[in-house]
Amino acid sequence: MNYDYIIIGGGISGIKAGHLLNKKSNILLLEKNNRLGGRIYTIKNGKEYIELGAKWIRTSKKKQTIIHKTRRASNLVDYYTQLGFSKQQIEDINLKEAENYGEHLNKLGLSNLYFDEYEETMVKNSYYDKIHKLIDFTYILNTPVTKIRKFKNRLYIINDVYITKSIIFAIPLTILKNNFSHLLPIWKNKILRKMKMGKMISVALLFKTKWWKDDFEQRMLGNVVVINGGNVLYIHEFSTMSIHLHTDYKSILKFFFENAESPMHVICTDWNKYGGGWTYHKPGLKLSEIKKLRIPYKNIHLIGEYTSSTRWGTTDGAEKSADYLVDYMIS
Repeated sequence: MNYDYIIIGGGISGIKAGHLLNKKSNILLLEKNNRLGGRIYTIKNGKEYIELGAKWIRTSKKKQTIIHKTRRASNLVDYYTQLGFSKQQIEDINLKEAENYGEHLNKLGLSNLYFDEYEETMVKNSYYDKIHKLIDFTYILNTPVTKIRKFKNRLYIINDVYITKSIIFAIPLTILKNNFSHLLPIWKNKILRKMKMGKMISVALLFKTKWWKDDFEQRMLGNVVVINGGNVLYIHEFSTMSIHLHTDYKSILKFFFENAESPMHVICTDWNKYGGGWTYHKPGLKLSEIKKLRIPYKNIHLIGEYTSSTRWGTTDGAEKSADYLVDYMIS
């Protein structure tokens, strides 16, 4: 069967694109896993919703905007040095940025500073509620895309079965780079090489009784964050190197809570198996280059959090990228 658009990837950007395009076009979404949602992954335990993936929803209310401009700085160390910061001040900043990116400042590009900070709240009533109402299009699960070829010069045939005029890649950056970069022009691949995905592991801890106080939303130590999920405690570890949260969650709990009890159930999600946790930028990447990724090439479109020029690495950035795509098509 022929389709106007085939979306590859069933995360929030693919779902939102499917929802918007389905109103006027014949579309199909292909997802390699047995569920939709991507890095949004909600399960239910009794009456409790457990978010094994994304946990935060940003509001439209902006707290502050960090926009720094400088000349001839190749990385963030150079940038802060030019501003007159002392070595100690730069090291203090480095510790903070290491928590955000899991990288030393000299490995981060200036574009990481262009980041709009919005008020955010923990997900209520599950992220699944947010995406479920958007699923009004045709999709097929358990269908990894292993082959894409041109057909009659102006069409694409996927897995020798599905034919389409246009392909929309809504997959994590790492999977795109590893499997489909040959379909993209040199200039797009050059931009993508300036982006990387950090590693992330998420652990949900379920207890018989709630023993901690609700006087905190999250607590951080280096690249580890403990999140208060109401009746569930979450621990995230993010890094660009190796991570060991599978075995260290007990010692992490003891560090933050003297009265920590042992959980009844531990649910661990290794997001590196899905391509990684979040996107960060290497030195030399410009915001104008990120925006160029949205320009289609031979009817191939890229969407996802890494194509967002202000909210990369976030679910709202991924969702917004689908809005950008449809707006571009309309214009």
